[in-house]
Amino acid sequence: EIVKSVRDDLGRVTQTLENYTADAPSADENRSTLTVYDSLSNVTKLIADLDRSGTETAGDEVTEYTFGDTYNPSATTTIRAATRSRSWRSPA
Repeated sequence: EIVKSVRDDLGRVTQTLENYTADAPSADENRSTLTVYDSLSNVTKLIADLDRSGTETAGDEVTEYTFGDTYNPSATTTIRAATRSRSWRSPA
């Protein structure tokens, strides 16, 4: 299996194509996962790019990560998946 990574200008992986082929892909080829970062290079979204469009669209499976203030011990981190959402307090 060949994995192709697409990187942004900062060298961060923004798209991963699993089972990559340059030819016309079948359903199990070029499985695309998109990674979105904030300005501190924290991953804020992982997107199962189901239609392989290279962008987040309706129907894609999205997991969101929200980071609170690192100087505030009551900061909340939220992970939101396609079917459920969970929140918890960061350890003090």
